[in-house]
Amino acid sequence: MARRGTSDAAFGYIGPMTTRPFYLTSALLLLAAACGDDAVSLDGGSDGDVEAAIDQGQEMNVEMTTDAEIDAGPAQVLEDLPVDESLDVLSEHLTDVVNAVRDELGMWHIYGANLRDVFVVQGFLQARDRAGQMELIRRSAMGRLAEFGGALDPGLVDDDQAARFAGHARNAAAIFATLTVEEQDLIVAHTEGINVYMEQIRDSTVRSPSVLLARSLFTDWSPVEVLSIARLQAASLSFDGEDDARNSENLAAWQENFPVDGAPELVARAGAFHDLFPFQPSPRVYNRDGFPNVDEDTGSRAIPAPRRPGPNVRAPLASLRAATDHFARMEAHYRSIFGGDEFRGSNSWVVSGEHTVSGFPLMANDPHLGLTSPPLFWQAHLNTARAGGDVNTAGQMIAGTPVNLLGFNEDIAWGLTTSGYDVTDVYMEQITPGEGGAPDTVLFNGAQVPIEIVNEEIAVSGQDEPTVVELERVPHHGFIVPGSREDTPDGIRALSVAWTGNAPSNELGAFLGLYTASTADEAREAFRLFEVGGQTLVMATRAGDIDYTSSVLIPIRPPAARTYNPATYEGVSPCFVLDGTGVHEWERDGEGNIVGVDERFIPHDRNPDKGFIATANADPVGVTDDGDPHNDAAFIGCNFAAGHRLARVDERLRELVAGDAITPADMSALQNDAISPHGRFITETLVRELGRALEERDAPGTHADLTAAVAEAADAIDDVAAARDRLAAWSFDTPAGVEGDPDATIVADSIATSIFNLVFSHLAALALDDEYDFFIDGVIDGERRRTNRASTTLDLMVTEPERLVSFDEDTGASILWDDLGTSDVTETMGERMLRATVAALASLEDRLGNDVDMWRWGRLHTLRLNAQVPALGVNPADIPRTDDPTFPDGFPRQGDRGVVDASSFGTFNLTSFSYRSGPQQRLVVELTPDGPRAVNAFPGGNVENPNSPFFRNQMDELWRVNRTAPVPFTEQEVVQAAASRIVFASE
Repeated sequence: MARRGTSDAAFGYIGPMTTRPFYLTSALLLLAAACGDDAVSLDGGSDGDVEAAIDQGQEMNVEMTTDAEIDAGPAQVLEDLPVDESLDVLSEHLTDVVNAVRDELGMWHIYGANLRDVFVVQGFLQARDRAGQMELIRRSAMGRLAEFGGALDPGLVDDDQAARFAGHARNAAAIFATLTVEEQDLIVAHTEGINVYMEQIRDSTVRSPSVLLARSLFTDWSPVEVLSIARLQAASLSFDGEDDARNSENLAAWQENFPVDGAPELVARAGAFHDLFPFQPSPRVYNRDGFPNVDEDTGSRAIPAPRRPGPNVRAPLASLRAATDHFARMEAHYRSIFGGDEFRGSNSWVVSGEHTVSGFPLMANDPHLGLTSPPLFWQAHLNTARAGGDVNTAGQMIAGTPVNLLGFNEDIAWGLTTSGYDVTDVYMEQITPGEGGAPDTVLFNGAQVPIEIVNEEIAVSGQDEPTVVELERVPHHGFIVPGSREDTPDGIRALSVAWTGNAPSNELGAFLGLYTASTADEAREAFRLFEVGGQTLVMATRAGDIDYTSSVLIPIRPPAARTYNPATYEGVSPCFVLDGTGVHEWERDGEGNIVGVDERFIPHDRNPDKGFIATANADPVGVTDDGDPHNDAAFIGCNFAAGHRLARVDERLRELVAGDAITPADMSALQNDAISPHGRFITETLVRELGRALEERDAPGTHADLTAAVAEAADAIDDVAAARDRLAAWSFDTPAGVEGDPDATIVADSIATSIFNLVFSHLAALALDDEYDFFIDGVIDGERRRTNRASTTLDLMVTEPERLVSFDEDTGASILWDDLGTSDVTETMGERMLRATVAALASLEDRLGNDVDMWRWGRLHTLRLNAQVPALGVNPADIPRTDDPTFPDGFPRQGDRGVVDASSFGTFNLTSFSYRSGPQQRLVVELTPDGPRAVNAFPGGNVENPNSPFFRNQMDELWRVNRTAPVPFTEQEVVQAAASRIVFASE
């Protein structure tokens, strides 16, 4: 039944917990408290405050539709709806009246005579819903956080320095200058709407109940600030300078600690670097089999790159350490804005109508970014078609930006996934100091090129003068990484970084093109403009096509830059630091523009025979299948996801396609799939090895490799037997198992999930920490230099050890099982698994008590949507709040490492199994001849105000219980789902 309005009643909760993506520190909160009456309050306020907020236009409780109103017949068109607000605040910016309808889930549907008017209203409504979040995001992108907190928190100055080094504002200014007049005007229109609301905040015309900032700080927005947020997001998803520097740092440490002429136990591991830091995937499943259109053989390994064995580029270790630390700060800055962790990724797939019940194609997309409160995205439906225009599109845009990145129009539905293509290179520069005041220079193509100096002024609260940051820029590469200069016997060396995002591109135009595309060809043509941000596009069309494409600008590296051989560590790779003197340069045209890899080497597909296309951040075509991404027709990257999500999606879609009866509900069920991939890989062997331990208990000496471990575990061996039985009966589903009255099967699976995940963590540490202890003095800042790719290593050690360099033919196992710290004992896989199980059971007992029935996974695996905007004390914008009586530790959640319903945590986590990154939506669209039919769920709500019924409604009613709701799209659907209507007058 349609309803007008939503109550503010409390709902039951399920979900996961996270540590706070610490946006601002407690020092900043003290500053906010000092703002006094000029500050905007974040607390819920009194009843009188709520009433005042309603009077000032804030969405609060609205009455439900009465039976009498329903009997009178549902509204059919916009004009049938009562007007809740008539506003003239935008009149000077509008050419005609604009209607905005908020539906019962909180999404805005904006109807205007032209797209410019729609953009003005969208900017205003976006600011009204998300002003606090938007203010902090834009200051982060522009490097302006210290303006209001740097005096109390020097870390904000560091954040601003990282943003200035990255150059989001500089890049945004360059992008804006290259846009068409029409595109520029649309961004201006968006800012006009934002700025009207910012003025209302400054004038105290409205309250913004979710921001602890002085009103004066809500300054007007510019188009450059809007585009800087977009560039910041692109960098967070595609800039990978840290990977290059860290790979070089790790390899240098490995070769130092595991020399080919060292002690026997070290020599045995000398070739195992790429076992611990693997390029190769774990499950060998790809988006398609090889590059498209490569001569006669479509296999991706058809045209090997030329080999020119030689030494690596050996950057000074101190430079590498400085670079990895700097890039890690940049990554932490990205996380502070977008939340989340290293598990950012996405799932998307499309299915041909030949295999669906309806005969129409289906598109599904759930991108994975930080799960924060409010969400990163804001939902909107934009329509000029009602007035004779050509735009009718619904979806999600990043708060502060002007276009839907994910969504659908009347003819196509599209989703995005991060590609993992390599678009960043770190170069070692040879520096010659300048004399007599002349600038320092770098050697490039035999000549000395002056280093440019860029001074950035950072305003800091409490300081009379700004902090000036001097950045050094190598003209043909990019900025020199701060702290990476090092005096060596061979001269001064430093590291610079090149990223394709430092050149203008037009992602705005790509999505504006998708707004009006009606065919797969038109959508592909529009998406050609999307060069920066590392995204691939899947789409389904009303005409029946399914398509996968990407137009990412992947630089062409010369053969000399891709001679690396993982088996010998000889040669050069874009995955490591390159020589900056001119021998490893990106190809450029006559005007100096980057030349990208030819389209036939950029993975794409359309209407494949298998009946579906799936992407999930894994290697798209198999360039890493052999562990060597350099020996293919083209180099596109080496740092892809391990492939578990893609493998499971591929498996299920093949099963569904075989049945030829796929429904949208099947797609939603697959988005919610929580079958443990590592559980499926490892549990059979784990159960077998624990069985061997029990045989050793019953007949000592039966398995000599287990004798000592079994004797030491004598007091726990009965518990090991019970755990073995539970794991043997596990279905590999990973339910939370703590809410309601779960049946016995759910409870058993939940307990088995807890046991397995604790065993997996302990097993990874027992098997691999002795090797990781050798990296960069073993431990840095209390943390081992581990990698979460170690889960791939562990999978292969258990299931396919012959794929590893460390494989020992005599034992049939990897030598990595043997602990380097015990020279008189040779540890085996079974021994490590037994000890890991004993440690896991002890940890569970310590954490959850002696009653094994209470070892439910949802007591460990939790999620909290932490507020992006700070508050004093308990933050009312946390979901759930830290003082929530039912879920003080966060929502209990299903899932584990690598599941489709993304909910990963670190390989080596021994105490915390909360997660912070996951689906930003669960969109499924069916493209029918009558238009799209869509369902979705949003992790939170469209409004940042905790008092609003649209603050967390979708989290409570949909997302956390893995449900979806229809997305109104036709006018009749929108009207029948309406919660409120605003009419914006024009002059």
